Amino acid sequence: MPDAHYDRLSATDLVFLDLEDDKVSMHIGAVSIFEGGDLLAAGSLDIERVQRFVEASLGSNPGS
Repeated sequence: MPDAHYDRLSATDLVFLDLEDDKVSMHIGAVSIFEGGDLLAAGSLDIERVQRFVEASLGSNPGS
């Protein structure tokens, strides 16, 4: 799996996050497309394989 790359928030993104509260929604969204690879079974995403994959990677996440 390739190394993740993260960019700092832009000033505009920071303002959007700062302005958001329970009365003002300033949502930021993203769409990612992934190749299924070993997570596919019979041409469909196998949720049990996905869960095992995620659980196996959680230990290496410093925030977990």
